[in-house]
Amino acid sequence: MYFLNDEVGMIECPLTQKAAYGALLMRLNELQLPIETADERKGRIVVRCLTSVVNAGVWRCWSDKLLFDVKEVDSKTSSISVSAIPNLLRTNIEPGEAVVDAQTLVSQLSIAKP
Repeated sequence: MYFLNDEVGMIECPLTQKAAYGALLMRLNELQLPIETADERKGRIVVRCLTSVVNAGVWRCWSDKLLFDVKEVDSKTSSISVSAIPNLLRTNIEPGEAVVDAQTLVSQLSIAKP
């Protein structure tokens, strides 16, 4: 359980929760995002991904994990919430790390009905 998180997007999906979870897992693998944990029963996936949560001039709050939460809306529809988990101890980017724009990532994750 993460006490701090910043919602960066919501995706409506015309699939059942189980199908949406599987499609999301497949899409994250296609985008080569390293999956840290995946719990199909809870509909929760955590990936390691460096994003900037808050940019306040000289101070930035970084997130090195994104939380995907798949919830059933009704029997044929699901929603996927995407949240950044802030790492308050992280102060900079290490050499070789790439920052991912969370909004762009959310737009790349649209899951259409097959």
